[in-house]
Amino acid sequence: MKSDATIQRPPGEKPSRRRFLGAATAGLAVLIARGLGRTSSARADDGDPVKLGQDNIANGTTQISSSAQNGFVGYAQAAGRIGVWGQDGSVATGGVGVKGTSAFGDGVQGSTSATSGTGVLGEHTGNGPGVRGTTSSATSSGVLGENTGLGDGVRGTAEDAASSGVTGENTAGGYGVTGTTDSATKPAVWGNNEGAGPGVEGDADSATNAGVSGNNVGGGDGVRGTSSGGSTGSGVHGESASNGNGVTGVASGNGAGVLAEHADGETALEVVGKALFSRSGIATIPGNQASVTISGVDLTGSSGILATLQKLRPGRYVIAVVPDLGANTFTIHLNNAVNNNTKVAWFVFG
Repeated sequence: MKSDATIQRPPGEKPSRRRFLGAATAGLAVLIARGLGRTSSARADDGDPVKLGQDNIANGTTQISSSAQNGFVGYAQAAGRIGVWGQDGSVATGGVGVKGTSAFGDGVQGSTSATSGTGVLGEHTGNGPGVRGTTSSATSSGVLGENTGLGDGVRGTAEDAASSGVTGENTAGGYGVTGTTDSATKPAVWGNNEGAGPGVEGDADSATNAGVSGNNVGGGDGVRGTSSGGSTGSGVHGESASNGNGVTGVASGNGAGVLAEHADGETALEVVGKALFSRSGIATIPGNQASVTISGVDLTGSSGILATLQKLRPGRYVIAVVPDLGANTFTIHLNNAVNNNTKVAWFVFG
């Protein structure tokens, strides 16, 4: 049975004059064959030999097998041509242009020695991905990139300002992108910006989680920032565009929520703006009294307490501040009673 399907040639291939003349000759032969009742040599039926230089169309599968060498080798010696071309001509469901399978080796392998070429190139002329890899394995990747030289294992580039060179997505609640290394000096994930933007940026739409989170289970820093760009740069910079805190430090045990240290003995902590301390406040000494007691303040044996009058009272001044560690209270004493209500500021450190 003959097939009326046509073969679409690879892009850029144009019929040569020889092929045009050959096609014309073949067409003439078809007319003669029809007149004489013979089979056309321009087509091939199932079981007919493959004819070189012609389109061979059949309904069955043509299989080439070798027990010692390559099963099939295709060569193209003209610039820009293709050694082996596979095309899916189905319309409704869509098939596969080229498929390779292997029980022990690679299903499909591509190699090139050209510095500007690619071992395997995938191109999608619509809106789908150029290359896709899938696997059902729990330990392997859908796509694996490996470089045995000095370059990157996987590299992604994008030419759109709103797109990413590499994007990772997890629809099951896991990590979108994971980086792993056994280096003692290199990070598992490294971000480099050769322009003026940040090297790494993290965004979150959560009231309880952070845009960027760092966790160290080995005793080191969870997040560390360094700056070598001059006196105006900060190792860590925190900023809140709403009413939140620019930087928050929280610690448990005996650690400090925020530790400020200068390696050369210079200023460790500098505050620009107002400073608010939870263990400070203003109390009022009632008129005709010489003391006031403040309660509900966490005190330790190393705590120091400062107190000073907030209004001029001639001949009156603070003579002592006496803490009661068990009750978490302290009493501010004056040398003499004041005639009117008098405010006194206090501050606890340590």
